[in-house]
Amino acid sequence: MNFTEYFKFTQSRSDRKHIKMEWIEKAFYSPIFEHIQIDGRIRRWAYIEEVNK
Repeated sequence: MNFTEYFKFTQSRSDRKHIKMEWIEKAFYSPIFEHIQIDGRIRRWAYIEEVNK
């Protein structure tokens, strides 16, 4: 996958270190909800079983 510089910066934050790449891929390829922001960025959500136990 290719990532924007904004995504790389955001993922490097300490509060995002626990997010696994497989979770990101699930949200990217199989979102349950998607929202396009005014600035053009796309937000996608997915249900992650591991997190929601």
